[in-house]
Order: sequence, then structure tokens, then C-alpha cells
Amino acid sequence: MFKNYKVLYAEDDAGIRKNIGEILSLLFDDVLLAQDGEKAYELYQNESPDIMVLDIEMPYLNGLEVAEKIRKSNKNIPIVMATAYTDTAYFLKAVELNLTSYILKPIETSDLKKALKKCEEQLSYSKNSEIHINQSAYYNVGERTLYINNSEVRLTNIEMQFLEYMLKNPNRVINYSEFEYNIWEEGMSGPAIRTLVKDLRKHLTKESIQNIPKVGYKLVLQK
Repeated sequence: MFKNYKVLYAEDDAGIRKNIGEILSLLFDDVLLAQDGEKAYELYQNESPDIMVLDIEMPYLNGLEVAEKIRKSNKNIPIVMATAYTDTAYFLKAVELNLTSYILKPIETSDLKKALKKCEEQLSYSKNSEIHINQSAYYNVGERTLYINNSEVRLTNIEMQFLEYMLKNPNRVINYSEFEYNIWEEGMSGPAIRTLVKDLRKHLTKESIQNIPKVGYKLVLQK
């Protein structure tokens, strides 16, 4: 599934690093290991991994600090954060940094695979020239154009950004704060987001953009 990608895993505990590294070696042909945040950032710069898995607490630079440095120049690389913390402040920072996923420690193999699957979906978005949303609608990534029954649909810039963010995170519930952090730096009210979704549903279907009450929205790609 992940053989064509290069993954970097950073963890300061040698035992955990060895164990998770062995699991990753079964999934990837190319695995990079780092013992601290400073080394992780150095490897990122020199080796250009496709996916980053970072422990949140490491010497020199912690996982969030590494992610923050990376995001200054790379908004798209999938980053997974491994954490033993459930503090809300950590999660808010994770949302701000547009992390693909987070997994709680001790890391379970099933949770790791689920997080990596999300990374693979995100990477696939940039490689696909067309993403089919349902039987009548697809999005041309290169053209940044939505087509319904093979006819071009004109979207506003904000509609396009919203749809593209959901296409990068298909079949996943995206909460309201995540939209605000990653699309609108100045923020956007709940009613404004609902209006935006209502306008997009005029082109798509209610089944394609599903509302999860009091949480957010999910784009369901229908085969």
C-alpha cells in the first residue's frame, strides 16, 4: 500500500523507535528514523520524505515545533503526531498546523495503519488529475475545476478552497475549527460556513457533503 512512499519516524525512546521502525519497514521500502526533533528536521530537509510521523515530546525540538518549521515552506506534506497527551491545547495546535492525523501512545499497529491510510489519501489527491465525487460530478485537480455531467461549474474562490480541502480529506469528519484554521485566517462564522455548504450542495448532493451535527462536515466520495 505504501511501498512507493518514503516515511520519516521521529521518537526519542530507542525501544519504541526500534519497534515502530520495524513495523514501518514492513509497510514501506524506505524508512528514515530520527532520535530527536532536530535530527528529524535535518532529515526532512536532506531526504525529502513523503510522510512524517512525529512524537510530540522530543529533545531539542518537539514534534509540534518540527511541524511548525515544516509548515512554513510545505503546507501539504502529511504529518502524523504521536502523543500521550489529551490536552485540548495540544489538539488546537495540531489543527492549526494542518496535521493529517494524531495517534495516542502507546501506538497500536491498527491506529498507525489508519493514520497512514489518511496520509496515502492525501498524497493521492495531488497525483490524481480527476477525483470523482459521485456518478455525475468530478473535480479536475490540475484545472481546479468542478464538472457536473461533463459541464464546467463556476465556483467562487472560497467555494473552491473549501471543496479542495475536503477533497484532500475525503470520508473524514472535518470540524468547524479546522476549516477556520486552514482556510480562513481571519476566521469564519458557523452560519457563513453553513451558507457555503448550502451553495456547494446546489452543484453536488446532500449525500456528498454530509453534516455531522455540532461537529462539522464530511465529504463522501461515492463510487
